[in-house]
Amino acid sequence: MPFSSHLLEFFGFLLIGVTLGIIFDFFRSYRKLKKSSVFFVTLQDIIFFIIATIIMLLSIIFILDTEIRFYIFLAIGIGIYLYIKIFSRFILKIIVKFYEVINNFLGLIFLPISLIITLFKKIYQFLKKIIKKCCKKFLYVISILRKIIFCKLVKQKKVKNNDKKSRKKKRKNGNKQKK
Repeated sequence: MPFSSHLLEFFGFLLIGVTLGIIFDFFRSYRKLKKSSVFFVTLQDIIFFIIATIIMLLSIIFILDTEIRFYIFLAIGIGIYLYIKIFSRFILKIIVKFYEVINNFLGLIFLPISLIITLFKKIYQFLKKIIKKCCKKFLYVISILRKIIFCKLVKQKKVKNNDKKSRKKKRKNGNKQKK
């Protein structure tokens, strides 16, 4: 293989290193905008390494025809290093602005939906308070009615029992007088 083809492969993998740096900055800018838990940072790192592995494997298959050479890993490392030292600061700002624009755009699109959801939440909270008060008052009225009815039933039973007792006494007294 002539030296020029090796040089072209080297520059190709240098560009692949730059591409991996850009992809890494997408993940880094997302972390800057949103505080992520350790779990999500680990998940993002795993996703990045899967993407990087796929890119490197496909580039080795298509550019080098599955021949692995040491200088391709050196070229990828140099490409990432140059990208981080020269372009990363500017690209990171552009990506952050891109995320902000997308976030604002999506916010405008979903604003009516979020307003409707907020309105329904407010109505629900209001009705919940009213229903709770009504239920308390209803239960209070029920308990009072239960007490009143229970007291009347107890009094009626007492009256019935007293009537039965008085009838029995009258019968006994009547039977005693007959004898």
